[in-house]
Amino acid sequence: MFSLAALPAQYAGLQMKTAIAHVNILLKDLNEACYALLRDNEPVLRAIAEQLLESETVPGATVYRLIEEHKAKKDGLHLAQQPAAA
Repeated sequence: MFSLAALPAQYAGLQMKTAIAHVNILLKDLNEACYALLRDNEPVLRAIAEQLLESETVPGATVYRLIEEHKAKKDGLHLAQQPAAA
């Protein structure tokens, strides 16, 4: 760990500006990754939302099924074409 309190006053401002710049870059990258994840999974999120509107609760098994269906569509497969689990 590092504490800014340990820095001499003349260096603290420079260190702070550099640290803030690095944090802003990280936050921008993480924000973009988050939006990409949401965009990629929008169909399954919408399907879950529809289920919630219908019944107010959605069992975990249903959520997992919707995720698997989304993955299958994304991969260009239909559930009937997927190989059976061993």
